[in-house]
Amino acid sequence: MSGHDFFYPPIAPPIEIATQGAKILPDLPNLIDLNPEERAAHRLKMQKEKNLDIIHSYGLERYSGYFPQIKNPHSREPIQFPSLNEFHSNAIQKLAQAGLKDLLRTTMKLPIVNNKSKQRLKRQQNKVQLPEIKRIQVKESFTVQTSPRMPKEQAKIKIPNESVSPPPKDDFIDNPFQPTLQSLFHDRKKLSDDEILKWEKYEWRRLADLFPKASLSLFSSDGIPKPDDVSQGALGDCYFLSTLQSLSQKHPTLIKEIFITKGISETGVYKVYIFVNGERQIITVDDYVPCRFNNVEWVPAFASPTSGRPLNVIWPIILEKAWAKVHGTYEQTISGSSKDAVLSLAGAPSVQINHEKVEGGEFALWEKIKEAQGKKFILSCSTSTKEGQTGHCYSLIETIELYTKAGKLVILLRLMNPWGPPDPSSKTSHRLEDDVKLDDDVLSVNPSMSSLGDGSFWIDFTQFQKFFSDTNVSMVHQGYTLKHQRVKFSQATSLYEGKIKYHAFKIQVEKESRVYLSAIQKLPRLASNPDYKPYFTSILLGKWDKKGSDLSFISGAQCISETQSSLELDKPLSCGAYICLVEIDASIQEDGSFIFQTYSEQYQISIHHLSSTYSPYLELLLKSCAVEKTKVKEIEDKNNKYLGVCNSLKDSKSRYGFFYFKNSSPSHLGYPLLKCVLSFTTLKNLDLIVPAIYTQQSNCTVQGTRVIFTLRPHTDLLFILKQIANEASQMQYSIQTKVVYPEEDYIEAVRAFQLKKEGYEVLMAKVNMESKEPTVSCYFQDVWVTLVFFDDGAFIVAENRTSNQKYMATFKFTLTGVSYTKGPEINSKDQTSAITLMPGQLVFWRFDMMENAQSKGVNYNISHRAVAV
Repeated sequence: MSGHDFFYPPIAPPIEIATQGAKILPDLPNLIDLNPEERAAHRLKMQKEKNLDIIHSYGLERYSGYFPQIKNPHSREPIQFPSLNEFHSNAIQKLAQAGLKDLLRTTMKLPIVNNKSKQRLKRQQNKVQLPEIKRIQVKESFTVQTSPRMPKEQAKIKIPNESVSPPPKDDFIDNPFQPTLQSLFHDRKKLSDDEILKWEKYEWRRLADLFPKASLSLFSSDGIPKPDDVSQGALGDCYFLSTLQSLSQKHPTLIKEIFITKGISETGVYKVYIFVNGERQIITVDDYVPCRFNNVEWVPAFASPTSGRPLNVIWPIILEKAWAKVHGTYEQTISGSSKDAVLSLAGAPSVQINHEKVEGGEFALWEKIKEAQGKKFILSCSTSTKEGQTGHCYSLIETIELYTKAGKLVILLRLMNPWGPPDPSSKTSHRLEDDVKLDDDVLSVNPSMSSLGDGSFWIDFTQFQKFFSDTNVSMVHQGYTLKHQRVKFSQATSLYEGKIKYHAFKIQVEKESRVYLSAIQKLPRLASNPDYKPYFTSILLGKWDKKGSDLSFISGAQCISETQSSLELDKPLSCGAYICLVEIDASIQEDGSFIFQTYSEQYQISIHHLSSTYSPYLELLLKSCAVEKTKVKEIEDKNNKYLGVCNSLKDSKSRYGFFYFKNSSPSHLGYPLLKCVLSFTTLKNLDLIVPAIYTQQSNCTVQGTRVIFTLRPHTDLLFILKQIANEASQMQYSIQTKVVYPEEDYIEAVRAFQLKKEGYEVLMAKVNMESKEPTVSCYFQDVWVTLVFFDDGAFIVAENRTSNQKYMATFKFTLTGVSYTKGPEINSKDQTSAITLMPGQLVFWRFDMMENAQSKGVNYNISHRAVAV
């Protein structure tokens, strides 16, 4: 058997190297004589000098077989151990000769591969006679990191401290998140020497070894999580711990539902639910936690049980470790947003209120906080850095309006510091609550507000606005149901040369329910690309009518670089079918995805992602928004109530603005026409899009920044203005409108025909004449009489184009299915009409088709004469 075919014993005994032999390594201290800080500093020094091939605490770099090929630090020649039988007899001697005696003062726990390995191992162990050795106590622990050639199952082997008794066989160690330095921080190259020393001074200990078994408890004695169970340590994850405080104060049962493991685990295994990038997953952790030495004993270095309690409650410690495992290391959890924490723990949407951007007066912010508090939403607030404060997050757990004895209204907020109650013996940083003082007239009403003793404190609203910059409101509802669907970016519907690309979801509501709609992208802290930011997202919601042919706009939302973009609705959704459009600025070629989620009061809601086949969902929603919300303004013309125009960049509450024009005149009248020219002098950060469904029916042409179009009766036109990026949009425009009654166009068409047939054909399409050519008669030189049929009737034009002739004529009409509506008077008895036209004058008669008429016809006879003038 070669030296690379060893099978590992479950526990190798401690080894003490004899002191005889040449001491090759200079200045190698006795690790037993050093405290943790000194050992960490020495390790760093040795790594810099590259005296040893070590990774992290004196681990050995090239690990293959039972032990690595250890290199002599001077000759750099590998030390070979040919077989397991020879290992214990030769290893001590060779290592002593190499001067590496201090490297083996430890106890090693190594994995067993499978059952066959166990059986083979047992046979081998029966053949091996281990030498008698003296057991020593070594406080130092280290990790062996392997070379790239080493099998994965042999990598990152945990070597626990000898001062901790070896765990029984059924104790659990979480292999994906082992109690090693790799689980504390990610990349030592990005850390300073002081930061590395800070991390390396921590040691891993089991919770069961830190606290008496009788005092260890998952929750307090009544089984209810409490906000004062949370006590922050040396890790900068106040945003996460303040969220735990708020959840346990307002929704303690939700904390309990997160835990799959319902009590203290004898084997040290704990399972919890965490929403990872929007999807709920089971996260399993062991009970090893980073610890620090406080000159008396080892205690948890980060989240820890609140001191002075009969029970050591560990649920915050377990959740903090699960949060670290999701991120890969504890270091990755430093600094963050309460929005991400609530999303990951409860799946609920959140909104962040910037205090400086709140509109509506002095107490607008207070009204928002008061409303959220009344709904039992989760609230947390962050300190401003403008007043010399360092950024820190507090949970906001209670509010009150109090009247002093003098009748003055005082608004008070109760905040809780995740640091926990003040510890007089601790040398912690300055606390904000030390600077917060309540007025005597407030304390005279309620003296207990001055000292609460649980890490919380009262602050009046004026001081709150001074010290805090933003408040996070998380819409957590007990008993709400989460449903979601993961969708790839490549499944988007792409329109108008890629200028618009959205995902359409059908939502079926079977029972009236309050609903939150969210699009959830990857958390930046969980992305492999350090430059990753969530994409600009827009959401629009509408409801189908009973026929399923038209959409009614409900609301919209847009979010900039937010992991969770949410649409909060003012009213519950009634029963019926809805369309929700989600546009995310990711390229449809990108290999990525997002989650569409409903968070609803009722369970009877279903969601379905629609295919990428084009349907005019966006156009219908924006048109509905224009008509129902923006309100179309009438165009002044002879009191015609059918003509209107409106525009808005904000009413959809999304990234979409619009211009909307309408001509809703009854089509059987055939008039008037609305001719418009829309010109933009400024169009910043906006794309102008003319939907294809409107361009043909509106004779619309786009010429640079000008749009020219004509609206016939019972037609409308929508222009979409899409915000391109997260920048301020600006628009300056002018609208020129002309209301044209049909005869004016017909006269123009007749003249064009008489001059040039091709020009007539162009105009004929604009005025919707019938395909047959008009009947034209020429009486005398340059005196024209023309009959034109159009869709709703007929039109006769008589024009004197002479310069010196007066034209006099009497027309006798025979009408079928049409009635006279406009022009020179027609005698109702004999259907005659007499006219006199001076040079350059014209007249016309208009005949509209009667209702229920099956056909139409206009015939006429003329008696006329011309006189020179």
